Formats: sequence, structure tokens, C-alpha cells
Amino acid sequence: MERKRYRLMLLFVCFSLFSVAQNNYSTNIYESFISGKMENWEAAVDEMESKKSTEAVNLLDLINYQYGYIGWCLGNDKKKDARHYLEMMEKNLELLKKEKGETANYHAYNAAAYGFKIGLSLWRAPFFGPKSMDHAEMAIEKDSTNLQANIEMGNIWNHMPEMFGGSTEKAMHYYLKAIEIFEKQEEEKQTQKWMYLNLLATVGQIENHEGNEEKALLFYKKALNIEPRFIWVKNELLPSLK
Repeated sequence: MERKRYRLMLLFVCFSLFSVAQNNYSTNIYESFISGKMENWEAAVDEMESKKSTEAVNLLDLINYQYGYIGWCLGNDKKKDARHYLEMMEKNLELLKKEKGETANYHAYNAAAYGFKIGLSLWRAPFFGPKSMDHAEMAIEKDSTNLQANIEMGNIWNHMPEMFGGSTEKAMHYYLKAIEIFEKQEEEKQTQKWMYLNLLATVGQIENHEGNEEKALLFYKKALNIEPRFIWVKNELLPSLK
């Protein structure tokens, strides 16, 4: 009886330590995103990557954080860094496949990976574009309420050139659905809040680009109501709209 109780206590301690570690990474990533201090984001990702084989690291969270950092690198002309972290992300996706199988998240992040490859080499778009769409469609097919699947489908339609079928209307459909999915989650399950804020900012940019300044303002204000310290919206997007 004592031995059984000891084992239960040990499991509880291990689970508690795991939860604390994950919460620390999540907090660091979130704070890096809203402050724009992406060097802290990179440091958190590097630490998680180095510890994934020796400590309890949530593989899906690691993939998500690598995904976010790659996107930032591409947006800031850091292609060398983007390639480096994309290689890591793809290796982790294979590990995720071995652990969980071909889930909606697996296909969604693969869709993103092919999108990143297009961002690194635009001339490969005719080859990688269909692969990205295939994975996004499989993700939606497996789980139409998957947050990442809807985000990636939105990204595909948003970044696809209009001459090849790109559609702001279709992109907005999936982005707004992703926002709705996040908002329906229970608060304690809203682990990727940085993506939610990023979605609000992205939709605001699209509305502004379409000439809908009042709608753009609503999304920017919504983001700042949730997080008043959100530097990107506060210091860049909102002032440029005014």
C-alpha cells in the first residue's frame, strides 16, 4: 500500500513539474510576441529543442513555437534562420507522426511547412503550393474545428496570388472561423493566445487593405482590449490606420 502511494506521489510531482515547465515556456513565448522581443522567443525555442530528448517537453507546443518563429524570420528577411528552424520543425513533425499518427495538427503544420518553403524560394510555388493545399485539406477533413487547420487554410488563400485563384473572401472565412474556434475554448485551454492576437491583427490588416478602415479599427481595438501591451498593433498598425 505504501509503495503504491509513493508511486502516485511521484507521478503527481513529475506531472506538476512538467506543467510548470510548459507554463513557463508558454509565458515566455507570449511575452516575447506582445513585446516584439523575438530574441527571447528564439531562446525559448532553442531551450525546448535541446531538452526534448532528456526532459518532458510538449512536442506539439515546440512545433507551434518553431512555426511562429519561422514566420517572423520570413517576415523580417532572416531566411537563413528560417531554414534552420524549418529543418527542426520538419524533424519534429516526423516525431509527432510517430507518436500521434497523421492528426489534423500534423497535416496543418505540414501545410505551413510547405508554405514556408515557398516563402524561401518563390519559384518553387508551383510544386509546393499544391502540397500545402493537400495537407490543409486533409487537416480540415480530419477535424473541421481544428484551430491550426483553419489558420493554415486561411493563410493559403490569403497568400496565394489572385491570378492563381487566391481569394481574400475565402481567407477571411477561415480566419474568422479560427477566431470563433479559439473564443469558444475554455479559458484554461487557450494555450496559444499569441496566435489569437496575431489572427486579430491579420484580419484587421486585410480589412484595412480592402478599404474597410472602420472594421479594421474594430479588430485592432479588440486585440488591444485583450492585451493593451501588444506593441505591433499599438505602435504600428493602429497609428498607420489613423
